[in-house]
Amino acid sequence: YQRRVRGLLTVDFLSTIKSIKMTTGHNIKERMGGMKDEAVGSIKETVGHMTHNHVREEAGRQQKLIGETRQEVAKAHENIKGAEERAFGRAEHGVGVVTADNHLKMDGKATEIKGAARQHLN
Repeated sequence: YQRRVRGLLTVDFLSTIKSIKMTTGHNIKERMGGMKDEAVGSIKETVGHMTHNHVREEAGRQQKLIGETRQEVAKAHENIKGAEERAFGRAEHGVGVVTADNHLKMDGKATEIKGAARQHLN
């Protein structure tokens, strides 16, 4: 679904929505994988410590750090996507104001709010 705004701008809303869903889904999977790595690493670290197996303890510590890092990267990616949505929404709202297109103004405001919510919930 494409929308032409008085010949000034063409916005492909459907592909935008699909890309948001895909990146959010990927980030959720990445965060879950990070949580799994963190939990498994913590267990390995504890077992290694209890059994005085320093190799297992260090492997667990490393896996735990990898899990924490994966989660932080996914959070940062979501935060960036939220900032992009907010900026796109502001621009879309601005074009709606200039062209007196109420539908575009509302769409822009909704996108801006969605981006702010994505950043806040992250």
